[in-house]
Amino acid sequence: MPAKRMTWEWAKSAKPRPGRERDFYFDAGPGKESGLALRVSSAGGRTWVYRFRLPGSDVKRLLVLGECREGRGGMSLADARIAAAEQRKIRRGGGDPIAAREAERQAEAEALRARADEEQRQRQETLAAAAAAYIENQGGRWAERTRDERTRMLNAYIGPEPEASEGKRRRARTVRLTTTLRPVAELKRYELRDDLARIGGVMGNRVMEFLRAASRWAVAEDRLPFDLVSQMKPLTDEAPRARVLTDDEIQHLWAATEKLSPVPRAFWRLLLCCGTRRGETAAATWDQFDLERAVWTVPASNRKGKATRGKRKGPAPDLDVPLPTLIVETLQAMPNKKGRLFPDYYELRGGRLMMALRRAIERLDDGGAKRKKKASAKADPWTPHDLRRTVATKLRELGVRLDVVSRLLGHAATAGNGVAAATLIYDRSELWPERVAAMTAWDAELRRILKTPGAPEKGKVLAWAK
Repeated sequence: MPAKRMTWEWAKSAKPRPGRERDFYFDAGPGKESGLALRVSSAGGRTWVYRFRLPGSDVKRLLVLGECREGRGGMSLADARIAAAEQRKIRRGGGDPIAAREAERQAEAEALRARADEEQRQRQETLAAAAAAYIENQGGRWAERTRDERTRMLNAYIGPEPEASEGKRRRARTVRLTTTLRPVAELKRYELRDDLARIGGVMGNRVMEFLRAASRWAVAEDRLPFDLVSQMKPLTDEAPRARVLTDDEIQHLWAATEKLSPVPRAFWRLLLCCGTRRGETAAATWDQFDLERAVWTVPASNRKGKATRGKRKGPAPDLDVPLPTLIVETLQAMPNKKGRLFPDYYELRGGRLMMALRRAIERLDDGGAKRKKKASAKADPWTPHDLRRTVATKLRELGVRLDVVSRLLGHAATAGNGVAAATLIYDRSELWPERVAAMTAWDAELRRILKTPGAPEKGKVLAWAK
């Protein structure tokens, strides 16, 4: 049948010509045939097809484009013309539309098989493997302290128990999670939560937080099929500590450090004099200290958290800490002023040093063993982080402004207390003179508590250079 310009209304009701079971009606393009045809049958079927010949061949070939009908899965006349135009481009470019369609179908089949394989791999992935991949891929962006803590949690709680090596000291046993070694697709949330509850306490919450971050990252990277941890609530309610050492306890602590060797003595005194974090102090190296200027520069890589200025976030900057004269004297008396100040602490994370300090404190107690045991059961034992709280509290009691204390402790500035968020974008003041004055006051107060001579005169600011 000669080609003619079709209409959609005619195509929807087209029938074969009389005496034919099947017929073709060709659609003419602008001034020429388009190759698009409507194939109709006496049974009522209507299908859009593309008829063509390959170069150098007289054989007519046919490619089905779609069903001529309205509704879902159907193809309108306009869509059929677009589909036929795409096939004409392939033919004019020297290609075979039928071969191109077959190649497209094979590619789709390959993609479906690859997706099925990927889903199967995801279903076999474990939280332990996801946590290990999280550290490997993202650990370079974290502070050294954060990377070390998460690696320890992976090795101590989450991953498979390492084989004991000959000649190495056996590590203290910890609760080894079993659900993190099973495929995530086979886990229920309550099973993981019950397993984490075996760790208990604050550490259980920290392990859960790490798994939450690792799981969220793994889902975004298509390593896990779904996030099992994000909706889990903390295992233990963590009430904020309010422990502040009294003057007598500060005296007791200082006297106990006298019984320690120079390295652990300097470590505990740095925490008490400067109020720095335990991890920042543990990672300290001698090249960070200028004892002549009495300044300790804590590098950004050793610091916790990120700097926040309004909506802008980035790595925490370096922190300059004015050093009280008490700690300068202690550091000057230390031997081997090269490398790390506390290499043993940095490797062992302070467990032995804390134990040695507590034994030294107990030796200062003149009472009997039974009385000490009874008293210690009633007392609230302090932790290393309580020394940081003690410094902040004492500074406030000395009248130091809150923003100055915040800068001394290296806290990020956030909007609040009447401070507009926009102001923080422009405020770049380090409040260095105020920080020096605050540490001068703390140095004098410490010497008063310890009854140590050489306290700065009241109101006199020590001349720290910047």
